[in-house]
Amino acid sequence: MKNIGKFLKEVRAEMARVEWPKTDEWVGATVVTLMLVAFFTLYLGVVDRVIQWLIYNQIFSHARR
Repeated sequence: MKNIGKFLKEVRAEMARVEWPKTDEWVGATVVTLMLVAFFTLYLGVVDRVIQWLIYNQIFSHARR
């Protein structure tokens, strides 16, 4: 238990030295992250549909006849 108390004191001291981002910095980073998530979601959705179309309409088109 003595080690846990020492560890928590050290954690508190280290957290006091951390330079936390300003509000505009973390808001900007959050907006960029959300935009990238939206972009990659759309991109992967389009790629998935193209691959699905290729597989079902081009590769296996003879099986439906």
